[in-house]
Amino acid sequence: MNPRRVFEMVRKEFRQIFRDPRLRGVIFVAPIIQLLAFGYAVSTDVRNVSTLVVDHDRSRASRELIEAFTASGYFRVLGYADRPADIVRALDHGEAVLGIVIPSGFEKESSQVQLLFDGTNSNLANVAERAVARMVRLPAPPIGSPVNKI
Repeated sequence: MNPRRVFEMVRKEFRQIFRDPRLRGVIFVAPIIQLLAFGYAVSTDVRNVSTLVVDHDRSRASRELIEAFTASGYFRVLGYADRPADIVRALDHGEAVLGIVIPSGFEKESSQVQLLFDGTNSNLANVAERAVARMVRLPAPPIGSPVNKI
């Protein structure tokens, strides 16, 4: 490939761009408008993520955990269910983005809580996952990790 030929082709294309005023608008003005519009319109902040809770423990500690989720402003509890299968159904139908399963004996044993994220909107699921990690002071999972996303 001859560099001189490539240079001449690039020069010809730039001439064509500057010759047509409509093409200049498409190439130069449209990206600037998009940059400004998307800079204000797009936000990665999550608020009121719909959450469904299965609380098998029903203790003071489990209620405090749920209260911490709702008090953060990131999560909004839609309701409570009796079975984890209800969470899976809600996630599948788009009714909830996060499902929390608190096992029995949570207060006494400080056992782990299961978190299920709807991965349909992966950006929202990742941001919500990081918000949960900050709330419970866990190390944040790697970006794009598929753990607990269904």
